[in-house]
Order: sequence, then C-alpha cells, then structure tokens
Amino acid sequence: MSRRRPLHRRSSAWVTSITLIGLVLAGCREGSNEPGYLAGLVEGRVLDDAEVDALVEAVLDHYGGRERWASLQFRMQQDVFLKRTGDPMSNAGVRTTFSRPDGCFRQTLKQRSGEQERLLDHGVAWMALAGGDLTRTTGDNHTTVWWEYETSRIVDLLGRASTRVEASAAEVIEVSTGSSFEEEVTVFGLKVLDGQRPELTIWIDPRTREVRRAETTLPLGANVRASRVSMRVRQDYSRFDRYQGVCVPRRIDVYSEGNQGALVKVALVELHEFEIATLIDDAVFAAE
Repeated sequence: MSRRRPLHRRSSAWVTSITLIGLVLAGCREGSNEPGYLAGLVEGRVLDDAEVDALVEAVLDHYGGRERWASLQFRMQQDVFLKRTGDPMSNAGVRTTFSRPDGCFRQTLKQRSGEQERLLDHGVAWMALAGGDLTRTTGDNHTTVWWEYETSRIVDLLGRASTRVEASAAEVIEVSTGSSFEEEVTVFGLKVLDGQRPELTIWIDPRTREVRRAETTLPLGANVRASRVSMRVRQDYSRFDRYQGVCVPRRIDVYSEGNQGALVKVALVELHEFEIATLIDDAVFAAE
C-alpha cells in the first residue's frame, strides 16, 4: 500500500520557497535604480505621493527640464487641422495658437467657410464663429475655450508648484498613431486639481515619460438638443519630435464620445523665453 507524504510538509516547503523568492525580489528592487513608479506599474497599484512627484519630474525632464519650461513664457504653434465632416468648406484648415502661462491664449482656425477664433484675455474667455465678432463666452463655450488653453500647456501645467494631481492605477489604453492599428500603451492617469474648469486627466506612459492622452468632460449648452448634458472629449498624442530642445507631439487625434472628430498635424512650433515675451504686446490677447 502506498503511503502519502504528510500534507503539512509539502505546504511548508512551498511557503519556504515563496518566502525566499519574495526576499530575492525585494532585494533586487532595493538594489535597482528603477524609479518607484515603475514598480507601481508592475504591481498595478495607485502611486503614492512621492512616486507621483517622481513621475512628474521624469516627464518634465524628458520634455526639456523644469528650468527650461519655467523660462518659457510664450508659445506659438501652427498646425493643419483636418475635421471629419461631410462639408468641404469646413473639413480642413490652418490653426494658429498663441499661449502664455498667465491665462492669455489666442487660437484662430482659417477655413474656406471663414475664420473662427477663441481667446482668453487674462482668464476671460471670448469666441467668434466664422465671419462673426468676438463675444464673451459663458457656460459650455467658456469651458471649451479653457479646454483648448489647458491642452496647449499640459507640461507647463504639470510643472507648476500650485498644481495638485490625483493619481489612478495603471491601465491599458489604445492610442491612435496614424498606422493601420492603434497602439496599446500602459499609462498612469493624473487628474489635475487646480481649480480651473474643465478638470483635466493626463495619461502618461511611465516607460517613455510621454504624455499620451488628455481628456475631460465638457458640458453641453441648454440650446443643444441632445439626450445627454455632457460630452467626453480627449486628445491622443503621438509621433514625438523635438523643437528647440523641447519634446512636442507632431500628431494629435481629437475624439468626442469615443469617435474621432479631427486630426491635427503640427507643422511649426516657436518657444520664447521671458525676455522675448516682454516685447510681445498684450494687445495680441485683447478682445477689444
């Protein structure tokens, strides 16, 4: 008759093996130069405050450095804006964006149907539809202008000491890159809590230290006949390049409620430091 080995001995051996493996892994982690936020990526947990700070610093360093971004007071970007619409008069245009970190922002979109404009004059939002005059915005239009402003200065926003963020656990997202297939990226989400509307969530690939997505929820106006009162929008960033020592995405895919609404191809970026910015008249951002 065969005799069974006592179960408790086998369990004890397994426990000992698992304990040894855990000690080895812990020792490897302590001796590793990998930042803590990568451990959070592997473990699938929410980052603690120290790891969030380390991740933000890593992103700033990758995009040109904290000191470099602190010195940049004026930014101009020109891109080709391609909208998914059946109207040939408004499905393509050239968009030019000027922005400063003091709540000054001006964006013009020139299309065959006319010119549209969005403006922030030290935090006060204005908008002009094709062929119309600038009018001060309220409600959902006001939030839309702020969304465009915030996404034009994501790295600067992360670098500001006053910015508070709330981290989420790592998750896999699909990001458009222009190829036949979307790219799967494991990212951390950082919700920006700076008191401004709208509330941005910035998705960062901790391995490349690149911002791959920004998203928010925009309210829909009372005059919009829809079954919902808000709309989830996002921008996906890819094809990164360097301009004047700063990392910039050359492709931006714009989505509304999960459907692609536009493709932005960045053609030109200019970055100016404080000394040059003082020469730029505030009238550039003035509504009147």
